[in-house]
Amino acid sequence: LGFFLFQPDFGDSKTRCHHGAMKHWLGGCIYAFLLRTAFAETHREYLPTWSSSFYRPRDVDLKHIGLVNVETVFFATHSGVSTLHDGLLTPAVEVRDAELTAFHMCHHRSSFFYETLAKDGGVLTIYEYSLLAKESVKVAIFQETVAAKALACVDHLLLRASQANLVAVSLTPGAPKSMLQKFKDEDHFTSMAVAFPADSVQHAEVYAVVPRNRSVVKLRLHQDSVDLHLSEIQELLPAGDGADGSVEQASVLDPLHVAWLHGKLLVADRCALRQVS
Repeated sequence: LGFFLFQPDFGDSKTRCHHGAMKHWLGGCIYAFLLRTAFAETHREYLPTWSSSFYRPRDVDLKHIGLVNVETVFFATHSGVSTLHDGLLTPAVEVRDAELTAFHMCHHRSSFFYETLAKDGGVLTIYEYSLLAKESVKVAIFQETVAAKALACVDHLLLRASQANLVAVSLTPGAPKSMLQKFKDEDHFTSMAVAFPADSVQHAEVYAVVPRNRSVVKLRLHQDSVDLHLSEIQELLPAGDGADGSVEQASVLDPLHVAWLHGKLLVADRCALRQVS
């Protein structure tokens, strides 16, 4: 289970909503599902939805979240990760002499991953925190300062997307990293989600947001006897007017985030929460 949360701005301009939503996407009330939101010129039907106030952070700049169940949520800030359980917020990870730059909840491994950048620069480190053992283990080190834009776990791998490249980090001790793709300009991914992440790499479907052309793409991976490869990149939802319909007809306005939930892909598209089934 994974989901995205943000607080939309229901002001009198779509531009205000577009620029304000992600800036404060975790700065106010957190919602389990977004209230019905649509652009005035677009007619569409809505699924039954509900919303409720879940947590109101005060004087805390939340950057990432990870949902375990309806009672337990992890919140990540620049300085660490905390657990909200039964209304009580307690620290799980405290980052020292570094800044937390990325976070990802991995349910099939009962863990979460987080990346830190050393304050003196030059070293990025990824850790895996076990929810059962309640301890962190170092997974990978990168001798660079290009922080991750998105993390996603699939099978025994952790996918890491930065502005520079897409890398697969093996979670098997001693195994090398696999360079899947190098990015140019704004071709990088800003959000990733994996369908059936506990399945084998060949059967997994990876979805990603590409900000350069405002699209959502689907990736397929292939593992041969030598290395892991990116075998296919398919544009799933192109940029357009945000039309609904079949995948062949639908488009997105400005995708911000993707998540996989109960066999469906959720897309945060500007001020709307949309579902691909």
